[in-house]
Amino acid sequence: MESTKILRTDTLNLTNQDYTTRDESLLNSLVINKEFGQPEDKVEVHITSPNGDVLNSIYDFRNYTTRSTIEDTSLYNIIEIDPKSNLESFGYFKGQYGISYNFYRQLFQSSEVNKFYITEISSDRTEIKISNNSISYTDLGQSYLSFITTRNSRAFYSDFLINAGDNITYIGVNVALDNVNTLLPSLYIKLYEPLPSSFKLKDTFWVVECISESQSFDVNTEFIAELISDSIPLRGPNISIELAEKNNLTTPYLNLSSLLDPSTSSSYQQLQSLMEEKSVEITVDYNDFSNFVHFSSAQERLENFKYKLTQIQSLQGDINSLTGLNSLTGQGYITVSKANLQLRLDTIISKFDGYEYFLYFESGSNCWPKTNTTKPYINDIPTSLASKNWFGSVEESSIFYGGVILDSNNYDISNRDYIWNSFPEYIKSDTQNSNLELFVSMMGQHYDYIWTYARDITDLSIADNRIDHGISKDLVANTLRNFGMQLYTNSRGQDDLYISLLGIDANNNTLPSTGSLVIDTYVTASQYTIPSNDITKETYKRIYHNLPYLLKTKGTRRGLRALINCFGIPETILKVKEYGGNKKDQNIIEQFNEKFNYSLNANNLSTIWDKSQKQFLDTGEQIYPDTLEFRFKLNNTVPTQSILETQGSGKLIRVIHTTGSYANIDFGLSNNSTLIYSTPIELPLYNSDWWTLNLTRESGSINISQTGSNQTYTLTIGNKDDKGIQYLSSSSISVNGSTQAKL
Repeated sequence: MESTKILRTDTLNLTNQDYTTRDESLLNSLVINKEFGQPEDKVEVHITSPNGDVLNSIYDFRNYTTRSTIEDTSLYNIIEIDPKSNLESFGYFKGQYGISYNFYRQLFQSSEVNKFYITEISSDRTEIKISNNSISYTDLGQSYLSFITTRNSRAFYSDFLINAGDNITYIGVNVALDNVNTLLPSLYIKLYEPLPSSFKLKDTFWVVECISESQSFDVNTEFIAELISDSIPLRGPNISIELAEKNNLTTPYLNLSSLLDPSTSSSYQQLQSLMEEKSVEITVDYNDFSNFVHFSSAQERLENFKYKLTQIQSLQGDINSLTGLNSLTGQGYITVSKANLQLRLDTIISKFDGYEYFLYFESGSNCWPKTNTTKPYINDIPTSLASKNWFGSVEESSIFYGGVILDSNNYDISNRDYIWNSFPEYIKSDTQNSNLELFVSMMGQHYDYIWTYARDITDLSIADNRIDHGISKDLVANTLRNFGMQLYTNSRGQDDLYISLLGIDANNNTLPSTGSLVIDTYVTASQYTIPSNDITKETYKRIYHNLPYLLKTKGTRRGLRALINCFGIPETILKVKEYGGNKKDQNIIEQFNEKFNYSLNANNLSTIWDKSQKQFLDTGEQIYPDTLEFRFKLNNTVPTQSILETQGSGKLIRVIHTTGSYANIDFGLSNNSTLIYSTPIELPLYNSDWWTLNLTRESGSINISQTGSNQTYTLTIGNKDDKGIQYLSSSSISVNGSTQAKL
């Protein structure tokens, strides 16, 4: 970015000679308007450095503009100049410079190219004789008489200057023509002050008259470098855009320490390894060598992983040793050493290929033995008995003969595509060619990568909805778009990388966060959370699997129902209502609505609701819920049955059959050793219909630490038919200081 400052300066600082203060006091001051534009009128420009040295001089400067013109003449009295652009026109773009403008009228036909020279100097150096070989005596005499006539006609004192160039001038107060020697035209000049001793005979100059005061400026041009950041700037949120097809979700709030936390957990290393892989993740089953070993050696790949694992264990041991050093040891040395070791360790893990990633991070009979059974898995050391038994040996004399290394050796022997097997026998049998075999295996592994991706092309047509079978989960979204399907974002876009890619957080927690809700008991089909990225891509795979049917039934109720099923939403949660008819010539509107009712068969359950199964909110105090609501349907008519009770019959909701389909329903609370029941409500509870029951504590919440309080409970029950609410009744009970008053 360019910055220019222009300041007007005092021309006296740049003038060689001026009148003394004493002489100026004898002169009258008045304003004189002069015209500029005659052929002899010139503008001189001098460019100087900050030290005053003249860098360049222009004696016939014409890069200016005029604003006012004297009427009926070609003369003008206003000149506009631009110091900055004038400097740039002479090649001075950057830096600090002085620029002076002198407005002169050349006298006696002299100029910068037609100069006088000194022929005589008086003893006091105040008078000089100047001559010119290029001007005739007649022309010089006419010019001299014109100057004298003009000066005598003026009502003010008029002087002139001898101009030596480079902005060096001296005041001349009088002039006379040499009438004696007409062969050499000459003038006698009286100077205001003695001529400096630096001037000698034959030094040249020309004579000028000042038309206007000189103008001087100080111009400082700087180029301020703008800070160029090599980082990628993040665009701010566009809150005004209308998102018709995308979800606009915010990410969780993170503090600075969370963002800069140099975590070295196993989940962090696993995430690094995933992010290091730049290619599309294709579906490869690493339980079978034939799925990923084609040109290389399965045995070499196993031994290479064992070598890497040994390095990892050694580096981790060194880190643990540094951590246990005495606190008096230089902490700077310990920190730097640990950081270097950790970097080497993380680099090894981040460079894992697909098979090594499978061996290190997964668990199973074909993975490296682990010392635990839950994620994140911890690999056993290579020297342990379990590792030796799993890895095995190809030597028949070894006690560990067998294992996965023997399986890999047998696979290499039978693999006709293994490059080493195509070599002549005399090369393979030579033990000195072991390095060649290793090189061939490494080269084969490179082509194995290409082979697995080439083979995966055929999987594009395998519409398997399982995440690890058929078409790659990384390709299914683009494949759907190629078929014209419109895909939308989902509400999982704000998840962090750990939850999205691994299903665990940065602290290796395998269960999802529940915020402020405290959950003591989890009911889950798996001890692990499915990564949100896999959930999204598994949904895409279901859509791809059902794509022919979805396209065929597009716009129909069946098509919409099939699409909703692909997202795992059952019909009982999200219902599809269809309005219209199948007859074009009849104005008949039909409505199709599916109705579902699922229930728990409690015939063989002794306890449905248990205090230990209740959830409470973490609001500083553990508050129990104030309301219990559920639906029930009575199928078998019995004299008396309990709908709900806790252990020891502390609370009881009972139904007592009266007549026909009618029965009384009430609830009781234990008051010391007896039960206090509410007023019975008689309703047709045995009509094979669903009834909604609501039991509410009316007096407000209580927490788990309370042992008793005065409470009022209300039982509300009702049902509805197609026309609306059919039955609705309620009954209340109050308990004073009950120790069993908590729901």
